[in-house]
Amino acid sequence: MASQIGTGSYANASEVIRAGLQALKVKEEIHQAKVEALRSAVLSGANSGVAEGDVIGRIFERISRFSREKEEKSA
Repeated sequence: MASQIGTGSYANASEVIRAGLQALKVKEEIHQAKVEALRSAVLSGANSGVAEGDVIGRIFERISRFSREKEEKSA
């Protein structure tokens, strides 16, 4: 806090605390928006019906392919 005041970024401790609380509020709002978006996506998926075929197998294959491609690029 003292360094922020010392550099002239803030006039006093109250301003530093106010800025910190504002930053925390914004962070919490972003987190809440992400939670709501995830909740909406889960509900949308649940309401979209049952997938056909080996969905998990396809997902694992995509992950494996991505991992192999990443390894090949880094080699």
